[in-house]
Amino acid sequence: MLTLKQILEEAKKNGITLADVRAEVNRQYAAMGGTKSQFNKLEIGPDQYQECKKTGKTLTQLLEELDPSANYEGVSLDAFERQLAVRGLNISGRQAVTLEEFYDPDNRPLFPEFIDREVKAGLVMGRHELADTDLIATETEIDSGTYENALVDMTGDFRSKIIPEGTKFPVITISIDEKTVSLQKHGALIKETYEHRRRIRANKMAVFLRLVGWYMKKDMAEAAVLIAINGNSGNSNSASSDTMTGLNYNNLVDFWAEFSPYESDTLIVPKAGLTAMLKINEFKDAMIAANWLTKGELITPLGHTLKRHDPTTSSVLANKVLGVDTRFCLEGLTEAGSYLVETDKIIDGQWNEIAISIVRGYAKIIAEAARVWDYS
Repeated sequence: MLTLKQILEEAKKNGITLADVRAEVNRQYAAMGGTKSQFNKLEIGPDQYQECKKTGKTLTQLLEELDPSANYEGVSLDAFERQLAVRGLNISGRQAVTLEEFYDPDNRPLFPEFIDREVKAGLVMGRHELADTDLIATETEIDSGTYENALVDMTGDFRSKIIPEGTKFPVITISIDEKTVSLQKHGALIKETYEHRRRIRANKMAVFLRLVGWYMKKDMAEAAVLIAINGNSGNSNSASSDTMTGLNYNNLVDFWAEFSPYESDTLIVPKAGLTAMLKINEFKDAMIAANWLTKGELITPLGHTLKRHDPTTSSVLANKVLGVDTRFCLEGLTEAGSYLVETDKIIDGQWNEIAISIVRGYAKIIAEAARVWDYS
């Protein structure tokens, strides 16, 4: 049996440096959670992704069912991370593998999930930037690219609490809209060269993927804002508008009061309006500043959460503030089984570009749950 010194000398003769040896050791025992336990190596392929599409689960969730984290006491890795570790795929830090490692037939099935997880990390980046989820009251998964929205008619005196004898109950009519809500595809195409694949490491690719997710977040937020303001096409559920010239505290109070019986809890403002609003004297209150410094949260003196949104395709928020009662504003719609990544091509190894997309739509629930303040 060769000694360690002889192994290192032999490696050196073949152009393998000590750093290369160290990297290989790290990959073999990466993220073992400080234990000597060997992780279970699971067979992963197209069948598992088909199962994910049918059930709406991610690969990580499916792997957790097959190999529960509860079986690994003291190990901080989830089921997907353990499959990376058992294959020696270190995706973070200085010793991260190159993307070429994912071309190994045994490793390829893990690449779509790696992409999916990093893009989703980008979807939640930005503490103060608007996300579509900031406007959503409830989420629905549907089986197609269109959706029949329910319309709520509350034009009667539905606020009545006492019904005198002999009088009729106030009527709230819920009907199915004849015009369907269409879902849209948001995404990007990443083209890859051979040199990119051979040289770039997984930790750097993760940064690019998060950036893709971040820009997808902006696009989806834009789509949600447009529905919150304009309502769905062909329906009479657009947001009411109040014209109160000047971005000042008195007008903010009046705008807040107009929401009754709804209560605006979030204000969406583009850059110019947000910076002007934060300079209002009442916004310089010590409690608000303390909340900013300790929690990183932007709020108004009336308790609204402030979110920045710079429209990417329209001027719908120019000199305007969108206020919403997030409990009743929008329904978020996602197409069932729509995975972020084209998994089949990646698993087959027949790819030099990566298509990343999500199918998303929004249905306005209550028209009065959104209101626009035009301060121009």
